[in-house]
Amino acid sequence: MDQFYSDYVLIDNSGIDLLRNRFAIKHINYPDIQDIRIRNGYLLRNRFIPLMVGIAFIALSLKIMSPTFIISSEVTNQSTNPHAFRGIAMMFSILLSLIMIGGYFIIQSMKRSKIMSIKTDHGKFDIRIREFDNIDTFENLISFLNEKAKCRIEMND
Repeated sequence: MDQFYSDYVLIDNSGIDLLRNRFAIKHINYPDIQDIRIRNGYLLRNRFIPLMVGIAFIALSLKIMSPTFIISSEVTNQSTNPHAFRGIAMMFSILLSLIMIGGYFIIQSMKRSKIMSIKTDHGKFDIRIREFDNIDTFENLISFLNEKAKCRIEMND
């Protein structure tokens, strides 16, 4: 296989291209590479921000939930108006959506991935290689990079 492609990186015979919106924003030639390390890490770089937002959404929904239960029990005992039940259903759907969004943020902040760190004369680049994480593609990528780069790839687990 001569080419490894994902949304973030294109690795081929000419070098490593860092991509944004499928356009190359940085090209790394193989002779410029000093060190390549592959380690396990988190998929998001600033993972504490989505984690805190998710916790805040869930805490907010739990804080709003107790008065909602009190209001809903009073309305169901006193009202025969069908619009009151619609309002209660809407409030519970808002609370449920807040909990689901908060859970999504928490799950996204906990996702792990393999990260390839490339050190060159011009800086250090961390590339998420989650798309190449299946066994065959990952082994082919390692052997391809070992062949092309002048340094050996170090694996840190």
